[in-house]
Amino acid sequence: MWDRYIVLISTLAFCRPEDYWIEVFDEDKNCQSEEIMKQLEEENKFETHCSINYKIDPNEAIIDCKQDLAERLLHGCRDTRVTKGGDLIYCRSAEKTTCCFTHYKCDSMNSVSKNMFKNAENFLKNKKALLEDYRRRYGYKTCHAIKGYDATKCARDCRKLKNTPLAKECARRKGMLKCCIRRDKVNCDECRFCCTLPFCTFMSTHRDLTQLVESDVPGYKNKRFKDDASKLRGIDFIHSRNLFYQGSDTRCLKPWSHKNPHMWRHYWPDDFAYALSKESFQFAFNLLSIFKASLYCTYFEDVWDRMTRIPESTFTTGLYT
Repeated sequence: MWDRYIVLISTLAFCRPEDYWIEVFDEDKNCQSEEIMKQLEEENKFETHCSINYKIDPNEAIIDCKQDLAERLLHGCRDTRVTKGGDLIYCRSAEKTTCCFTHYKCDSMNSVSKNMFKNAENFLKNKKALLEDYRRRYGYKTCHAIKGYDATKCARDCRKLKNTPLAKECARRKGMLKCCIRRDKVNCDECRFCCTLPFCTFMSTHRDLTQLVESDVPGYKNKRFKDDASKLRGIDFIHSRNLFYQGSDTRCLKPWSHKNPHMWRHYWPDDFAYALSKESFQFAFNLLSIFKASLYCTYFEDVWDRMTRIPESTFTTGLYT
């Protein structure tokens, strides 16, 4: 009986879909699936499965599609997690690009519960290798295993970006260099980790606010990244408001927002991503600062105690957190 309750209050992280959208813009595939788009519209699914943008550059249009649709995909699988991103279809006419995702798959609650302890056990056996694979898969700069909620390691990494190729390219484009720190866990108290995602927000020549990451820097190649930049990457979730009960926590931490690193707050996604000046960045940092960080709301800490009046530590140690 007890193990069922323990499973229910656990959080599943390290979401690793194997078949997210790998497409870049291909003229031969353009508008091949208009009938499917019409069908989605007839079934009243267009708003939840499709997006429209007016980017002039076709490749930028596809990147914008992925960022917008990623949030919708996560919301579609909000009760569990995404196991298959399905197909990305698009139709570009003049400067209007319509894109949708189809044939995606959400995990079942039974599968989530079944793999929960296995995922945690695998992480504990080989933290370094799994974090390196995760970092390369989604294009993060660094990832570290951490104790508790202290993501100071990642915050220090973010201070080392001054002379990087991304920083130089960001300065050339007159953009603002930022660093997203994401903190998550793989179903156990000892399985916590953090990752850094440096990116640049700049105004394109077409007056669009755009994000650039290290692997996007022209001519920049680094074997530390997998050669799969066309797949859905960490930056594509920068606007996401994933509910993350059974999925990844895609929010960005505000480093040094509290003297206790365990209580660092989070940015509101759009304000942080679109900040292009010191003033707008400071606004994003101060936004909602009147609210205290809540581990209860985020990671379901102390939920056992609140539900049963039995101290959580009695049951939730090691793999059972």
